[in-house]
Amino acid sequence: MPPRHGLRVPAVPSQPGRRRNTSSAISSSGTRTSQFLITWQRAGRPVNIESVPPPAPARSRRVVGDSDRVAEDDGGSERQYAGMPPEARRQQRRERLLEATLDLVGAGGVASLTVGAVCARAGLSKRYFYESFTTTDELVAAALERSLECVLDAVDPVNVTADTSVEDMVRAAVSGLLRAMDDPRAARLYLESPAVPAAAAARDATVEATVDQLLQHIVGDSRATEPQARLTAHLLISGSTHVIALWLRGDLHMDREEFIDTLVRVGAQGADQLNEPPHRRDEAPMTTESPAPGGCSA
Repeated sequence: MPPRHGLRVPAVPSQPGRRRNTSSAISSSGTRTSQFLITWQRAGRPVNIESVPPPAPARSRRVVGDSDRVAEDDGGSERQYAGMPPEARRQQRRERLLEATLDLVGAGGVASLTVGAVCARAGLSKRYFYESFTTTDELVAAALERSLECVLDAVDPVNVTADTSVEDMVRAAVSGLLRAMDDPRAARLYLESPAVPAAAAARDATVEATVDQLLQHIVGDSRATEPQARLTAHLLISGSTHVIALWLRGDLHMDREEFIDTLVRVGAQGADQLNEPPHRRDEAPMTTESPAPGGCSA
């Protein structure tokens, strides 16, 4: 055969007991290639050059030894990967994004959030961000909802019986929320969430759901839609979320137990009002005093 690359390959006499290896082998790429050995003389010493099969096609990357780090790695495949089904992997990636959000909010506030920063913190590519969320505002809202789950659990009919008092419900809800806020990352998110429209909407939705459950427990479905009952319940729940923010900021100088006891007492008083029949307008006390200039009574 002609020499390759212009190299002159002198004939080498065969040696007794040695055979030239011309066998075929299967390369890592799955193709059959011939391996051969060229022996030539260089500087008086034999040098062996063995042909190298072409490199295998690039394979998808995977972080070895970290089964929960499924990155750009699985290609969005619907097959089992790292022992996990596709939906479980998607949920795992979503949780990593939420944890990364809390980390970044804790360090630099909501304003520090970008898609790139969150993905870098979570160790995921941007396409996995858009697998679960469309904007960072939506991500912030989801992170806040996760922190507020304890409030909804406290008033969920599954966890509330007919014997559960309003005081017990309020104490469970407030105590659960404060435990969640013991995580300084979650506390900062709670305080800054009103500046993010999607997060503010999520907070309002939690208040509305809590009002619904509280009214159903106290007055039943028949009166849960009465305007006065809903007004009273909203004052209790919305007011509580506001004073909790004040307490977290240190604007209310009360220890934890005193703060919780106060909210429980106010909640019980509000429940007593909810149990009263609604007042009619014609039952309101009348006054014979003339209004002061400007429309206000003297």
